Amino acid sequence: MMASTHALKAAAKSVTAGLLTLVAVPAVAAGLDFATAKRLADAAHDDAYAQRWTDANNSQHLDEKDNCYFKSPGPLRQVLVIDTAGEVTGVIADRNNAKAACFRGSYLHAHFPPPPSAPYYQYLFMADPQAPADPR
Repeated sequence: MMASTHALKAAAKSVTAGLLTLVAVPAVAAGLDFATAKRLADAAHDDAYAQRWTDANNSQHLDEKDNCYFKSPGPLRQVLVIDTAGEVTGVIADRNNAKAACFRGSYLHAHFPPPPSAPYYQYLFMADPQAPADPR
Protein backbone atom coordinates (compact mmCIF):
# COMPACT_ATOMS: atom_id res chain seq x y z
CA MET A 1 0.00 0.00 0.00
CA MET A 2 2.85 2.36 0.82
CA ALA A 3 4.45 1.93 -2.62
CA SER A 4 1.23 2.73 -4.46
CA THR A 5 0.67 5.88 -2.39
CA HIS A 6 4.20 7.02 -3.21
CA ALA A 7 3.65 6.24 -6.90
CA LEU A 8 0.39 8.23 -6.90
CA LYS A 9 2.09 11.24 -5.30
CA ALA A 10 4.90 11.08 -7.88
CA ALA A 11 2.38 10.84 -10.71
CA ALA A 12 0.42 13.78 -9.32
CA LYS A 13 3.61 15.88 -9.16
CA SER A 14 4.39 14.95 -12.78
CA VAL A 15 0.89 15.90 -13.96
CA THR A 16 1.01 19.15 -11.97
CA ALA A 17 4.40 20.05 -13.48
CA GLY A 18 3.04 19.35 -16.97
CA LEU A 19 -0.01 21.53 -16.38
CA LEU A 20 2.12 24.36 -15.04
CA THR A 21 4.28 24.16 -18.16
CA LEU A 22 1.23 24.30 -20.43
CA VAL A 23 -0.23 27.26 -18.54
CA ALA A 24 3.09 29.13 -18.65
CA VAL A 25 3.53 28.99 -22.45
CA PRO A 26 0.99 31.74 -23.29
CA ALA A 27 2.34 33.90 -20.49
CA VAL A 28 5.85 33.66 -21.97
CA ALA A 29 4.55 34.58 -25.42
CA ALA A 30 2.48 37.44 -24.02
CA GLY A 31 5.53 38.67 -22.09
CA LEU A 32 7.39 39.52 -25.29
CA ASP A 33 8.23 43.15 -25.92
CA PHE A 34 6.66 44.74 -28.99
CA ALA A 35 9.87 44.95 -31.06
CA THR A 36 10.53 41.21 -30.66
CA ALA A 37 6.90 40.31 -31.36
CA LYS A 38 6.93 42.48 -34.52
CA ARG A 39 10.08 40.72 -35.78
CA LEU A 40 8.39 37.36 -35.18
CA ALA A 41 5.29 38.55 -37.04
CA ASP A 42 7.36 39.76 -39.99
CA ALA A 43 9.27 36.46 -40.12
CA ALA A 44 6.13 34.31 -39.86
CA HIS A 45 4.00 36.25 -42.36
CA ASP A 46 2.06 33.94 -44.66
CA ASP A 47 0.02 35.64 -47.41
CA ALA A 48 -2.60 32.88 -47.65
CA TYR A 49 -3.15 32.82 -43.90
CA ALA A 50 -3.15 36.61 -43.71
CA GLN A 51 -6.05 36.67 -46.17
CA ARG A 52 -8.03 34.04 -44.24
CA TRP A 53 -7.29 35.92 -41.01
CA THR A 54 -8.41 39.24 -42.53
CA ASP A 55 -11.64 37.70 -43.82
CA ALA A 56 -12.40 36.24 -40.36
CA ASN A 57 -11.49 39.53 -38.65
CA ASN A 58 -13.71 41.53 -40.98
CA SER A 59 -16.64 39.13 -40.52
CA GLN A 60 -16.39 39.44 -36.72
CA HIS A 61 -15.95 43.26 -36.73
CA LEU A 62 -13.65 42.95 -33.71
CA ASP A 63 -11.88 46.21 -34.46
CA GLU A 64 -15.21 48.07 -34.39
CA LYS A 65 -17.18 46.40 -31.61
CA ASP A 66 -15.90 48.40 -28.63
CA ASN A 67 -15.27 51.76 -30.35
CA CYS A 68 -11.57 51.40 -29.47
CA TYR A 69 -10.23 53.72 -32.18
CA PHE A 70 -11.43 56.75 -30.23
CA LYS A 71 -10.20 55.73 -26.75
CA SER A 72 -6.79 57.46 -27.19
CA PRO A 73 -5.32 59.71 -29.87
CA GLY A 74 -2.83 58.39 -32.39
CA PRO A 75 -2.26 55.06 -34.11
CA LEU A 76 -1.58 51.75 -32.38
CA ARG A 77 0.57 48.85 -33.56
CA GLN A 78 -0.13 45.41 -32.12
CA VAL A 79 0.89 41.79 -32.54
CA LEU A 80 -1.59 39.04 -31.77
CA VAL A 81 -0.25 35.69 -30.56
CA ILE A 82 -2.41 32.92 -32.06
CA ASP A 83 -2.31 29.29 -30.92
CA THR A 84 -2.77 26.08 -32.95
CA ALA A 85 -6.55 26.23 -32.60
CA GLY A 86 -6.69 29.83 -33.85
CA GLU A 87 -7.34 31.41 -30.44
CA VAL A 88 -5.65 34.70 -29.59
CA THR A 89 -3.64 34.01 -26.44
CA GLY A 90 -1.72 37.28 -26.27
CA VAL A 91 -1.93 40.87 -27.49
CA ILE A 92 1.30 42.87 -27.53
CA ALA A 93 1.02 46.59 -28.23
CA ASP A 94 3.62 49.28 -28.91
CA ARG A 95 2.10 51.49 -26.21
CA ASN A 96 0.02 51.17 -23.08
CA ASN A 97 -3.02 53.41 -23.22
CA ALA A 98 -6.82 53.19 -23.26
CA LYS A 99 -6.88 52.31 -26.97
CA ALA A 100 -4.43 49.42 -26.43
CA ALA A 101 -6.41 48.14 -23.43
CA CYS A 102 -9.64 48.31 -25.39
CA PHE A 103 -8.27 46.40 -28.41
CA ARG A 104 -6.66 43.86 -26.06
CA GLY A 105 -10.11 43.22 -24.60
CA SER A 106 -11.63 42.91 -28.07
CA TYR A 107 -9.05 40.46 -29.42
CA LEU A 108 -7.88 38.37 -26.46
CA HIS A 109 -9.49 34.91 -26.70
CA ALA A 110 -11.05 35.69 -30.09
CA HIS A 111 -11.02 32.78 -32.55
CA PHE A 112 -9.62 32.80 -36.07
CA PRO A 113 -8.77 30.06 -38.56
CA PRO A 114 -5.95 27.82 -37.29
CA PRO A 115 -2.60 29.24 -38.46
CA PRO A 116 -0.01 27.32 -40.53
CA SER A 117 2.22 27.10 -37.42
CA ALA A 118 1.93 28.13 -33.81
CA PRO A 119 2.40 30.29 -32.05
CA TYR A 120 1.64 32.55 -34.99
CA TYR A 121 2.26 36.28 -34.68
CA GLN A 122 -0.20 38.51 -36.56
CA TYR A 123 0.71 42.18 -36.96
CA LEU A 124 -2.07 44.79 -36.77
CA PHE A 125 -1.95 48.51 -37.37
CA MET A 126 -4.86 50.37 -35.85
CA ALA A 127 -4.87 53.79 -37.48
CA ASP A 128 -5.97 56.97 -35.90
CA PRO A 129 -9.12 57.80 -37.90
CA GLN A 130 -7.54 61.18 -38.74
CA ALA A 131 -3.98 59.96 -39.41
CA PRO A 132 -2.07 58.60 -42.42
CA ALA A 133 -1.60 54.91 -43.23
CA ASP A 134 0.75 52.46 -41.52
CA PRO A 135 4.37 53.68 -41.54
CA ARG A 136 5.54 50.10 -40.69
